[in-house]
Amino acid sequence: MSGEAQGLCVDGSKRVYALWAAGFGLLTALALFCWLLLAPFLQARDAIDTALGRKEVQVFGTGPNAIRLPVTTTLSRTMRHQEDALRQLGGPQAAAPKLAVYLRAPRSLAPHRRTAVLLMSHCGELAVPALTRLLDDDEENIRWSAQMALKIIHARQASAGALGG
Repeated sequence: MSGEAQGLCVDGSKRVYALWAAGFGLLTALALFCWLLLAPFLQARDAIDTALGRKEVQVFGTGPNAIRLPVTTTLSRTMRHQEDALRQLGGPQAAAPKLAVYLRAPRSLAPHRRTAVLLMSHCGELAVPALTRLLDDDEENIRWSAQMALKIIHARQASAGALGG
């Protein structure tokens, strides 16, 4: 009887270890998902809000009845917002993959795709693959924006090549 009891105990503990291993595997997969996809998406979304100037508000009044209105955006302020957004993403080189993740998200989660494409135009050669994919997008304004961004990148490379030698 004790031999059978020991056999059951070993089999039962193997199942417990297998369940723990499966649980840790799922947690690891979730952490990997958050690190590779969710964090860059959220960073890009926050930076796009900066690029749109949504973080600048003027407050009228105090307390619960205070009115918060966005500050009127001018061209110089828009350029500054774009620079701030790219800096927030870690610079143009680090921004390209994060913006690419944002652009692959469903439109309901990423409503400001055109602004993301505009920011990609500042990322140089790293943005070209993502922008090239967008040339086949369903939305005409995204296709057009991707074409313009690619032309901007090409023009910057050509002028840098002309200046460099």
